[in-house]
Amino acid sequence: ERIPSLYPLRYVKSPNGVGNSLRMARVSGLPELSWTVSLVDSEHDAADYYMVYLSSSPAGGFTMWDSTAYTDIEPSGGAGSMAFYKLVAANTAGTSGDEPSTEPAAAPEF
Repeated sequence: ERIPSLYPLRYVKSPNGVGNSLRMARVSGLPELSWTVSLVDSEHDAADYYMVYLSSSPAGGFTMWDSTAYTDIEPSGGAGSMAFYKLVAANTAGTSGDEPSTEPAAAPEF
């Protein structure tokens, strides 16, 4: 149980995103992703974990690939020869609000 005077009720705020800090390297032919932790400020709390999304197109069709509490991940497999990754920070209040489109990418018009 919580003792109110020692542990006051505090509402958790959703985290910031990771911005442009996502980096990818190939290690033994497999992708290795790394990023900077989400910044904490007066409007955002720390991320508890990060969700990694993967697609074969940068315009859409993303699916949740993996999640981690760390700031690096080595996903196994991939989306074929070309893969695009997006990262979303999350905590108990929600996400950073930058979820990618899960709708298939529209075919280019000629």
